[in-house]
Amino acid sequence: MAATSSPNRALRILMRKDVLSGLVFAGIAILALWLGQNFRIGTAVRMGTGYVPRLVAYALLGLGLLTLVKGLITPEEDDPDAAPIAWRALVAITGSILAFGFALERLGLVVTILIVVGIGSIAVPGQSPWRVLAAGVVLAVTSVLVFVYGLSLTMPVWPVL
Repeated sequence: MAATSSPNRALRILMRKDVLSGLVFAGIAILALWLGQNFRIGTAVRMGTGYVPRLVAYALLGLGLLTLVKGLITPEEDDPDAAPIAWRALVAITGSILAFGFALERLGLVVTILIVVGIGSIAVPGQSPWRVLAAGVVLAVTSVLVFVYGLSLTMPVWPVL
């Protein structure tokens, strides 16, 4: 009887959220490292096309491995299906990412970030509109300072008319 329970236990461990998330993160990171292996890396001062993608892939791999280990050593929950899917947050965050992609070139960085923060705030009910606006303004100003002035990236700051 022990032989039949072992595959079930292994499957239950594999189906834990943290274990699956860690495997997905690590898998994506390994795929990114493999696909970007021919990109020039360069140095921190003179970055090549593969520098930042490789850095992000290594960070994702580390996060994936940490999540995987956490999932393996954490005691099993009573009912892993008991937690409902947070549809509101899933739709709001996905919508804000899509809005960023579609709006940046037309509306500029400042307006796009304000829209993205507004859509993302729907994920948590009961947010104060003033706090959301303040977070959007701080994030927009910081993004303009870092990306436009600090890194000299070419992107519209204001709507293109």
